[in-house]
Amino acid sequence: MNLMKKIISTAFLLVISASANMLSAQTQTLSKAQIQAIQSDNVASFKKNFSKADYNKCFPLKDETFSALGFSSLYGRNNIVKYLLDSQADINKECNGKTPLALAKLGNKEQTVQLLIQKGAANN
Repeated sequence: MNLMKKIISTAFLLVISASANMLSAQTQTLSKAQIQAIQSDNVASFKKNFSKADYNKCFPLKDETFSALGFSSLYGRNNIVKYLLDSQADINKECNGKTPLALAKLGNKEQTVQLLIQKGAANN
């Protein structure tokens, strides 16, 4: 009986631990290195700091959330925007209700706006 209690409590702790890890993974924020990689507009640096699985995630940053494409679009980092689009990033991915195109417009990045529209961004 005592062994059964230990097994059940161990299993319970494992489930709680796994759930906590999944929650923390879902709320991963952009690291300083990731922000710098985007700001540098250097594709090699970007690839070093982001995995392909990160390309369509919404990352919390201050009071907003951004996808890598959305954040790159906001700042007109066109080398990274082109790379992400070539890598099948979701061109219309909404984070916090804003698409990459909306963020490019918000940042007054006309070249990025045109690039996104040429690549098929929904122009609402």
